[in-house]
Amino acid sequence: MIEQELKTALHGALDALPAEKPAFGISPKLKEALSHVQKPGRYTGGEPGSVYKEKEKVDVRFAFCFPDTYEVGMSFLGEKILYELLNQHENWWCERAFMPWLDMKAEMERLGLPLYTLESKDPLTDFDAVGFTLQYELSYTNILAMLELAGIPFYAAERDERWPLIVAGGPCTCNAEPLAAFFDVIQLGEGERQLPSICEAIEQGKKEGISKHELLLRIGALLRRAKIAASKRLDIGNFCMDADERTAYLDSAEIPLTTREFNLLYKLLSYPKKTFTRSQLMEEFWDGDTTSGPRTVDVYITKLRDKFSACPAFEIRTVRGLGYKAVLK
Repeated sequence: MIEQELKTALHGALDALPAEKPAFGISPKLKEALSHVQKPGRYTGGEPGSVYKEKEKVDVRFAFCFPDTYEVGMSFLGEKILYELLNQHENWWCERAFMPWLDMKAEMERLGLPLYTLESKDPLTDFDAVGFTLQYELSYTNILAMLELAGIPFYAAERDERWPLIVAGGPCTCNAEPLAAFFDVIQLGEGERQLPSICEAIEQGKKEGISKHELLLRIGALLRRAKIAASKRLDIGNFCMDADERTAYLDSAEIPLTTREFNLLYKLLSYPKKTFTRSQLMEEFWDGDTTSGPRTVDVYITKLRDKFSACPAFEIRTVRGLGYKAVLK
C-alpha cells in the first residue's frame, strides 16, 4: 500500500515538472524506470546550483561522469569546481552523470534507456566529450559499465568520428596504463588548468571541421604546453624565479633584472650543471645580433654574478674554453 502511494506521488511530481524547460524533459521510459527504483531522486537532477542552458546556443557539450553512485559523486569537491569553471563560458555546457545503483541499472537495461546526464536528460552519445574522474582503482569497472550503458564502445581504437571524446583525469592518471586503451585523452595534473584548454580545442576544431585525429593531435600539443607552463617557476633555496611574472626574489626581496639578464639566468638555472657555450647563448638571446660579439655574454654574466654574489642557492661558474654553467649549492 505504502509502495503504491509512493509511486503515485512520484508520478505526480514528475508530471508537475515544467514542460517548457527542455532540461527537465522526463521521457515515458525514464518515468517508468524511476517508478521502480528505491531512490529516484538520484536520477532526476534539479538541485540548487544546477546549470541549464539552451542546447542550440552551446558550442561545446561536456559530460562530467563520476564512476560511482550519486551520493558519493556529489560529495566530491573537484566535480563542483570543474562544473562551475566550464559553465562560466556561455557557449559551453558541462553536465553531470553518475553510475546508477543496481536497481536503476537493471531498469535502464530492461527498457533500453541509455545513460544520460541529469541536466538535459540527453544520452552521453550526444556530447562532444565525456570526462571521467579517476579517484580510486575500485571505480574502474564502473567506468566500463557506464560506457556500456551509454552504448559507447569500450576501446578508443573502435571509436570513430561519430563518438564523443572520452577523457580521463584525477589522481589515478599517474598510473594510467591499465586504462590507456579505453580513453582518447588522459590528463596528468590539475584539471582546472587543462580541461578548459581541451574544450577550447574542441570548440575550435568543430568550427574548422577538422578530423578527430587532428583534434587529438592538437589536444596533445596543448597538454604538453600546459605541462611546460606549469613548471615555469623555479624555487632554489631562498631564491625563486617566476617566468610568467618575470620576477626574481632573494629572501623575499625582488632583484631587478633586465629582460636579457632574466632570460639568461633562467636558462642556466633551468639546466643546472649543463654547460652553455657563448655562441649558444648569443644565438638564443641576442637573436643573431651581428653587432655584438660573444664577449657580450661575459658582460651579462658579470652583472648577474654581482647581483647574486650573496646568494647561497647557486653560483654561475666559468667552464674554461667553453662557456658557463649554473651550479646549485
